[in-house]
Amino acid sequence: MLKYIYFFTLVLILQSCSKPAIELSDFDQQKWIQDKDGCNETRKSIVGTLLEQKSKLLGAEQVQITKLLGKPDKLELYERSQFFLIYSIDPGKSCPNFDSTKIDNVALRFNALGRVSEVIYYQ
Repeated sequence: MLKYIYFFTLVLILQSCSKPAIELSDFDQQKWIQDKDGCNETRKSIVGTLLEQKSKLLGAEQVQITKLLGKPDKLELYERSQFFLIYSIDPGKSCPNFDSTKIDNVALRFNALGRVSEVIYYQ
């Protein structure tokens, strides 16, 4: 009986340590994740919804972001233990329809504490 009490206590402690999932209204998470490197160009129709709600992303941890947006297309290290997760909006270099004149991206800048400090849309 004591084993069960320890087990449930451990489960409760571990659940209390996990961060809640980020929920964005009208954001099609599956379409975003399936459009790896922007090859299908479906992220173009979704990015506006993401940027409108960027305040919900600020302060989030990397695990929360990758659960929401999937694995990033690029990772860039920056000074002082900061880094960027970059998601391609236009088709990236790995896509057959890559066009070097169109390279829109969304970058999430993480501070040294591993939290989103900035959401940037750039061309």
